[in-house]
Amino acid sequence: MSAILLRLGAACALVLLGTAGLLAETPAAEISLDDDLELERLDDRLWLYRATIEMNGRPVESNGLVVAGSEGALVIDTPWNDVLTALLLDWVEERLGGVTGVVATHFHPDRLGGIAAVRSRQIASYGHAETARLAIEHDLPPPGSTFDREMTLSTGDQTVELFFPGPGHSPDNVVAWLPERRLLFGGCLLKSTSWSSLGYLGDAVVTGWADSLETLLARYPDARTVLPGHGAGGDLGVVRHTLDLVRRHLAGAPEPSPSTGAASRQRGVSWVAQPYAVEAENFDSLVAANVDWIVQTPFGWQIGLQGTVELETEGKIFWGERDVGLEVTTRLARARGVKTLLKPHVWIRRGGGKWRSDISMADEDGWRRWFDSYREFILHYARLAERLGIEALCIGTELRQTVVHRPDDWRRIIAAIRAVYSGELTYAANWYQEYLEVPFWDRLDYVGIQAYFPLTARERPSLAELRSGWQAHLAEIEALQRRVGKPVLFTEIGYKSTPGATAEPWRWLKSDEYESLPVDLELQADAYRAFFEVFWPRPWVAGAYFWKWFPVAPAPDNPGFTPQGKPAERVLATWYGGA
Repeated sequence: MSAILLRLGAACALVLLGTAGLLAETPAAEISLDDDLELERLDDRLWLYRATIEMNGRPVESNGLVVAGSEGALVIDTPWNDVLTALLLDWVEERLGGVTGVVATHFHPDRLGGIAAVRSRQIASYGHAETARLAIEHDLPPPGSTFDREMTLSTGDQTVELFFPGPGHSPDNVVAWLPERRLLFGGCLLKSTSWSSLGYLGDAVVTGWADSLETLLARYPDARTVLPGHGAGGDLGVVRHTLDLVRRHLAGAPEPSPSTGAASRQRGVSWVAQPYAVEAENFDSLVAANVDWIVQTPFGWQIGLQGTVELETEGKIFWGERDVGLEVTTRLARARGVKTLLKPHVWIRRGGGKWRSDISMADEDGWRRWFDSYREFILHYARLAERLGIEALCIGTELRQTVVHRPDDWRRIIAAIRAVYSGELTYAANWYQEYLEVPFWDRLDYVGIQAYFPLTARERPSLAELRSGWQAHLAEIEALQRRVGKPVLFTEIGYKSTPGATAEPWRWLKSDEYESLPVDLELQADAYRAFFEVFWPRPWVAGAYFWKWFPVAPAPDNPGFTPQGKPAERVLATWYGGA
């Protein structure tokens, strides 16, 4: 288990670098000082360490920093206990010219647990005055030097600014600011975006936490990299995410426990909108299959690849795609404990066989008109999602040419959405090239992938062959996740119930093929098994949405995508149920 966490630690260091742009200076280097202590070089003067201990029967990791200067190094937080701290101090003294000081960002053992090893070496130590008081109260050695509001430390040419924004995770939690790098180390005051709860609250001052976070946002608006005490780093979205968690807690919303993030996974299916109104009982099958999220998909309509997007909310469109249908579906799903990812699509009429990924304009005026129309389209659904309390919104789906050629227009769209919608955001990028090319993942909460990856050309591959077919794709997805530092959400994935379904999973069935094609229900089930076995154990996976799920299930012997009534449904229910 510790080896898994060490690999996770390396990934989280790369997450940090991807946001901060520090990798451009020096290639990262990993050093394992112990099975439970690893260092990752972020640049020539900065190291991230991750330390792991077992707590309540499971491993728990923590982050800390080593800032090297011309006169030695500052260590920000001690790794859990004296043994691991001694290993870290030995390495710093040998490799970085000595330890000029150690900071404890609050009094808990993941920050102060090794302070005795620090003081036994007569190394200067620093913390908030309240940290010293609480340490003594808990029979721990206190830090040697204290401050009330802020303190600046330096080690030659490197500076670290310590600041107390107010209580939160604990009464004494302070942050460290590295101004040259615009890096904010928030310790346990901040929660990684993969967390869905505030974690341990035994010493928390939740009523003051939101004010402390607002203070951080005001004081460090230019922060480029933000690192929490546990889990992956990112940008200021980490602070905003923590603020959302605090507000939800204060509002009385239930919180799953944070471990690897699995508790907050979106166990989803793509809900098929119908021409008729749905009833409450249409959602019972979701609960039986352990589904707790659905995708709802309204459409914007565009004539040709160089037209503009038309918003249609009533009339000839299906009831389930109208605003009223989206509202009723959301309400009935929520009554069953099922959340919604609202995922508007653009549909091309008279596209000459081309797809929405090919939308491209001939000149600047054409681009302006297209983005003006798309902005109106997507902001309508952002406002609707905010009004209905929809939990997540997909800002676009498979619009590759617009994304690659006009990233700044997309960033402006995202900012406009954030101004009217407070939920989580993703973008659904096509599996072929696009998901690797999206330049604005840093502005979103999830990397979204339409995951119709080809796995094997064989008509009836074995489960082992399907798992093997995922490996090259897995490596690329995992490398992207490390680089951008965001959880990965499979916004769409699915397999037909036919021989060869894993060769071209994206291919739709023609109407006459529903009657003519042979059915292979076990291949579909094995394709589900391969996906879950490869991806579900990975902590950076935020969830998946299987295509597709009807309010009233069709006969189970059909060759289509739905798993309903088929062996694949049992596979899905088992994995979604926690097995």
